[in-house]
Amino acid sequence: MKIQQKLIFIFFVLIVLSCKTSTITVSTEQMPQENLNIQFEDIFQEEQPKYPTENDDPFFLNQDKKIPNEAFRVLITKNNYSVRQIQFETNLERVKDINGDREQLNYYKQIYDQINFKDWEFEGILTVYLNPQTSNIEKIQYYSGYIPKMKQAVELFIQDISRYKFKYLTDATYPKEFNVRILWRIEKEPDLTEEQAKERAIEYLKKYVR
Repeated sequence: MKIQQKLIFIFFVLIVLSCKTSTITVSTEQMPQENLNIQFEDIFQEEQPKYPTENDDPFFLNQDKKIPNEAFRVLITKNNYSVRQIQFETNLERVKDINGDREQLNYYKQIYDQINFKDWEFEGILTVYLNPQTSNIEKIQYYSGYIPKMKQAVELFIQDISRYKFKYLTDATYPKEFNVRILWRIEKEPDLTEEQAKERAIEYLKKYVR
């Protein structure tokens, strides 16, 4: 068994054990955290505010965790895909893409339905580099220390941001690079018993560790 497979095995054994014992508290930069946020209506919203509002999800409003050049925050739940701009409002904007957001959400759902035997939050930050002449994306890479600890999340976040289109609002073509924070919130299936949750965890473990 490869080293990576062993790590995945240990990771999911901890999941199974935690179903019966107390929650393991870890840093967001190390492992997925329990979802402790306030619950909001989870439906796909085509019309969304461009910037955070007073009644927005706490993820968009929390300034304590903000890093330099953090321009956008993206929140993915089971049924909704939300984007807010939190910096460079007069210089840059993301081109609205309702169809693309809806299509990308379906990719997340495919994994979501496999691992919703427990509440999870996968978070990552991607640095985006734009061509100053075309405003097209030239390169995307993870910001140091903010790589989600799940292979599927790592791949999905890159795939997701790669489809984004941006537009400069002034001739200054600034910023040429900025950060996008993504939070993928997974909620445990409400009617799942403890025993069923453990069975689902083991089933997922067997599928991805061979």
